[in-house]
Amino acid sequence: MSEELPPFPVDDATLDMLMAAIDPWNHGNPDAKSSSVWPFLAMMSRLGGSDPEAVAEVHDDSSDGGASIVTMRDPHYHDNDVAAALISEVRKLRGQRDQVLAEAARTDATVPIWLRDEIRNIYAGEAQQ
Repeated sequence: MSEELPPFPVDDATLDMLMAAIDPWNHGNPDAKSSSVWPFLAMMSRLGGSDPEAVAEVHDDSSDGGASIVTMRDPHYHDNDVAAALISEVRKLRGQRDQVLAEAARTDATVPIWLRDEIRNIYAGEAQQ
């Protein structure tokens, strides 16, 4: 097993599955008792090459009635990994948007006004979402 998992993927299929895990009630499972984010992250960890249930060391086995404390062998995805991947993707897309707007501003004289305005409206609408 590698020391690290790759960054959490942000492709459309993964995002669709993540949304269904976060909100199963509106994605085909109206009788769900809770979200299924943690099982989804475990599945994604397995796909990344980890075994999210493999224990490296038991520090306290909870035989005294307290919580068990273990060190896991393999890395696994957490909700923070998802948030970091989404933030990175948003920043990347904003950078691309800024490049397109800057290019549009440089070429205002060669772009028809209606097209320039349409491009700006599209990007302005996405920025508000």
